[in-house]
Amino acid sequence: MGHEVAHALADHGGQRMSIILAQQGLNIFAEKATEKQPDAKRKAILAA
Repeated sequence: MGHEVAHALADHGGQRMSIILAQQGLNIFAEKATEKQPDAKRKAILAA
């Protein structure tokens, strides 16, 4: 339990949340930027 308290105090949860939000934002951008590409090319770009 002390280990979890240390994580909460270190704000690791907030850091993870920031990373997840940034990844989601980049994913939305990539989807919009490639929406006019052929499906095969779009899938290859989004999988990278």
